[in-house]
Amino acid sequence: MEPKMRIVTGIMQFTSWSFATMLYSGWAYLIREWRWLQTFVSLPTLIMMPLLFTIDESPRWLAVVGQHQRALKVLRRAAKLNKVTLPPDQDLLAIMKIIQEQEQEVSKSVMDKLQNVAHEVLLLFSGHKIRLITFVMTLDFCIVGMLFFGLTMGANTLGVNLFIYVAISGAVEIPARIILLPITKWLGRKRTVIISYFITAVVLLTQPCIPEDLKVLSIVLIMIGKMMSTCAFTSIDVYITELIPTEVRSQGLGLTMAGSRLGAFIAPFLISAVEETYPWLMSVVFGLSALVACVALIPLWETENIRLPDTLADLDSLHTGTDSETNIQPNEEIRC
Repeated sequence: MEPKMRIVTGIMQFTSWSFATMLYSGWAYLIREWRWLQTFVSLPTLIMMPLLFTIDESPRWLAVVGQHQRALKVLRRAAKLNKVTLPPDQDLLAIMKIIQEQEQEVSKSVMDKLQNVAHEVLLLFSGHKIRLITFVMTLDFCIVGMLFFGLTMGANTLGVNLFIYVAISGAVEIPARIILLPITKWLGRKRTVIISYFITAVVLLTQPCIPEDLKVLSIVLIMIGKMMSTCAFTSIDVYITELIPTEVRSQGLGLTMAGSRLGAFIAPFLISAVEETYPWLMSVVFGLSALVACVALIPLWETENIRLPDTLADLDSLHTGTDSETNIQPNEEIRC
């Protein structure tokens, strides 16, 4: 996406997730047998299949497999939709030929492919800045995954109606994403994520101190924690795509998303372990985890109004100080 639309699109695309969470609680209320429930909610994915035929194939993949004229057609369509001018066809065809030759050089055998994959993953640990991004973001995604899904599934620790709880937890995500738009534009990416984690930590660490007869207040604090963890999850998704250079973006996103799945995997086991004996411990563990995620982000830098790095060399040469405005350059990415 072009820079002015990136934050809007990055945030608003997750709104459908919130509605789906609310709908899921309704279907779960009507269909109590989990196998039928899983089958029923999976069927609508079939609706997506016809839509796949409206999407163009990746021009890079077409170039790699030698379908250069088809790739050229896709690029022309993209240029027309975005009202930009492409270089001459012969220049584009020459670039495609180079891409195809380079891909053939690194894809001669299965062993070569495995070595290439290993090399690409190791690139995420090859320099100080990319190594810092990799470690911090993998940790933060693991924590935010645990927070987000753990708070969605935490009804039993509060002794409330499961279906209503899940519906409310989905509903609070919608205002969280709406207020995130102006806040991110005002505070920037980094501070928005840090503040989201910090507020999450404060409310979750406060919740165990609430007397049992004030259950409504406990639920309100948990829902505020869910709202702010939603803000953290959504904004960190945008933040990481601007931190990681284009050269290793796919690998970096894959690794950090695996971290979020690990956090989501841990959450239900943690809840099951404490819900009977120490129900308050869920909030304490989640709150302390949010605090760790908050502190871990401090060494990173703001990405708003800074030219995004295309390569690891660009990242290494990027000045990340925030004291001088002369070090902040407008984004110069050219996109069709």
